Amino acid sequence: MKIQDTSSLCMASDKYHNEIGEFINICTSAFPTSIEVPYVELANHFLDYSSSSRKLIKCGYDLDTNVTGMNGLRNSVDELSNSERHVLESFRKLFDYYKDEERLPFEIWKTFQDMVTSGVEISSERESKEFRLKTDTREYMDDSVDASKQQEQIKESVVGMQKDLDTIQALDMDGQRRIDRVEVTQKHFDRIDAIPNISSEQKDILKSMLVSYVGMRVESFKAMENFAHKALDAWQQRRIYGDGLSYEYDVAIFALSDLTTSFSKDLYETIQDFRLYESTERLQADIAAMNMFRDYQKNGMIDSDLLSRLLKTSDLHTETYNALSCLSYFTEKQNYELLQNRSSTTVGSRSRFK
Repeated sequence: MKIQDTSSLCMASDKYHNEIGEFINICTSAFPTSIEVPYVELANHFLDYSSSSRKLIKCGYDLDTNVTGMNGLRNSVDELSNSERHVLESFRKLFDYYKDEERLPFEIWKTFQDMVTSGVEISSERESKEFRLKTDTREYMDDSVDASKQQEQIKESVVGMQKDLDTIQALDMDGQRRIDRVEVTQKHFDRIDAIPNISSEQKDILKSMLVSYVGMRVESFKAMENFAHKALDAWQQRRIYGDGLSYEYDVAIFALSDLTTSFSKDLYETIQDFRLYESTERLQADIAAMNMFRDYQKNGMIDSDLLSRLLKTSDLHTETYNALSCLSYFTEKQNYELLQNRSSTTVGSRSRFK
């Protein structure tokens, strides 16, 4: 998965191509490409970093597990080999003792049989564990190679993030971050009003979509910038930032990918007016979803009742439903953890007064 910049949303369309292209131009005027692209590259570098980090953490776990398992197998193989040698030596001694006899008592033949049976069982188990040891050793080597590969990819991602952050910092104006100055203004609404061949109702929807989309993207990119700084700080301390990433990470990714996809679909449907009266509810739900993700990332607040209603909207885009479901899960989990913490604090406070 790769995050795309807004200009890439302008796909070819026979009808209303100019109108769609003009709205995309308005979007890139409100959130200039020169500002957005470095953030898109930063987000993608962090995605690569996160993916490699998680793989490296898994490789580390697998390597540790394999080492423990292989040590156990080696010890077991050594013990079985010793047992096998002991059986073989006992067999040889007994055979040497009776080798010149023409007839043997039944008990001796039975002892030979028991020794052979024991030797077969021990040998079979030893060979099985030796085979498993060879397999585990190959897996260990593969994991070691994969771990080295992930480490190199993490290093490349770190270099890329640092370059992107430097580019972003160079955009600052008068000591203020350039992204903090991104906003939708009246001039953008005027340009939407000037788009030909679409109704005033369509233009109103496009205005709401523009405000929500830009606001959501701004807050999501700010979150990704924060994650990138944490990743670089961890790198300086020879640590990996990625084990148990916060909820905000997935929220930002859903906003920059799934909800952006829904926005693109809504754009074409709104301008090309495919039964707009039938899709108004879904369009409004998508707009509300973008606002919800924007506000959640901005201040951590969320309207649970509204979220529940949005999830019940008929004919939601799959991407919107997935994003809202993710947000619902995160908020429920956070609320549960908050209640657990409060409960623990209350119990601890009461115990001190017993």
